[in-house]
Amino acid sequence: MEYSIDIFIKDSDRNMLGLSEIFVHWGDEWFSQDPKQYSFDSTLIFEKHREINFFKRYYDIFMSDDSSIENYAGFKLLGDFELITNLEWLINKKQPELTDHPWLPFFRKLYALPEFIIFFVKNGDEIEKQFSVHSEKELLDAICNRLTWKTTLSGALITKTEWRYYDYICLLI
Repeated sequence: MEYSIDIFIKDSDRNMLGLSEIFVHWGDEWFSQDPKQYSFDSTLIFEKHREINFFKRYYDIFMSDDSSIENYAGFKLLGDFELITNLEWLINKKQPELTDHPWLPFFRKLYALPEFIIFFVKNGDEIEKQFSVHSEKELLDAICNRLTWKTTLSGALITKTEWRYYDYICLLI
């Protein structure tokens, strides 16, 4: 499967999440990339979104009246999708190595933030389900359920924020 993962957090929470900017070296100087890139624990690479109009146009309707996606910094997962494919395989084969997977520390740190939004989409499809998580376990379950081969849902919006349609959100456990 092909996955697209975009994470939105308050820009002030970037350091709490442990995202470090990746600089390029040229001659005797170090430069930011354009767009900026960040790494988590040297295993996950994210690119900071410069333009969030796509997300605003399609998903801002889900935000509460006093919140907007414009209040967040967006980061798109780049590069080695082998980590996602590997996690998908471990989940579906119920392998014990799952607890050592590099994604798990990232999601644990993400949950520790006051709020976040994850756009988790399979095969370029649309968001079909919203999840509001209230514990680290619910976050990990929501991610793992998106990666099971049994699921018919292609996209999910996973949040730790207040949403308009909160009463209609349920989490598959």
